Amino acid sequence: MTRLSEAGDDAILSGELAAPFFGPVFDRLLAKRVLVEQAPLSDWDVCDGCECGLPCRPIRKIGDAFRAECPFDHRQDIEFTEDDVRVFRIGAEALASVIGAAAGFGTAPKLAAEKVWRLGDTPSGRAVFLAL
Repeated sequence: MTRLSEAGDDAILSGELAAPFFGPVFDRLLAKRVLVEQAPLSDWDVCDGCECGLPCRPIRKIGDAFRAECPFDHRQDIEFTEDDVRVFRIGAEALASVIGAAAGFGTAPKLAAEKVWRLGDTPSGRAVFLAL
């Protein structure tokens, strides 16, 4: 899922891309704060070549669906499901902790530099780092 997220200061994962992973494992990642649900999407890009002058299209709830409407051409409207408008941020510190624990390191990861965690040492004494 980290490859599906948008890179940047906060790695963001859209609900549309996350949906195939929903289930018990995904729920555990939410519970451990490896994934943190953000406020749902509230706007969407305007249509290509649209002359509406809007900076973005608001996403409106209509019945059980969500829609980003074009004020000039309803054929350009985009339909979303409730899962599509969900947004998740990757909790880097929690991710480092889960990876460190899964690798068998007995100590909690320590932040070594911005976005770099020292997970621990191998039995031969080599330091293992995670860079995100």
